[in-house]
Amino acid sequence: MKAYRLYGDHDGRLVDVPVPSPKAGEVLVKVAATGVCGSDVHSLENAGRYGYPLPHTLGHETTGWVETLGDGVSGFEPGQPVALYSLLSCGKCGNCARGYANLCRTGFAAPLGGAVDGGMAEYVVAPAATSCRWAISTRWSRPRSPTRERRVTTP
Repeated sequence: MKAYRLYGDHDGRLVDVPVPSPKAGEVLVKVAATGVCGSDVHSLENAGRYGYPLPHTLGHETTGWVETLGDGVSGFEPGQPVALYSLLSCGKCGNCARGYANLCRTGFAAPLGGAVDGGMAEYVVAPAATSCRWAISTRWSRPRSPTRERRVTTP
């Protein structure tokens, strides 16, 4: 699959990489769209600043459809539309349960597209616990803007 990966300061490349496989508790998502955020641009300019492993695939504002499920995943089905929460966490500790994933007690809190490969690829793996399901009936609509650009934003 194609992925846009960061190799160093001002060194982003569109390369071929293997399609990832979901582990237990994860979903493989076929990417529909990924937003380009200011932090992605900042990462391109300052690749070593955050201490994330290089190379890695950028993109933390991602939507798509569930492709396959890892072991133990329930509540999802192939073809299910999802939006991926950019901060990965356990989704189970007290702080995560109260909506404070940034304070995850497991210490796993890490950004998609930084500490782990993100959505600027054809496929991405994410924890099911931090993937937001949409109703199967959700329809994609065209923006009313006269421009051709499409934008994905996070709430």
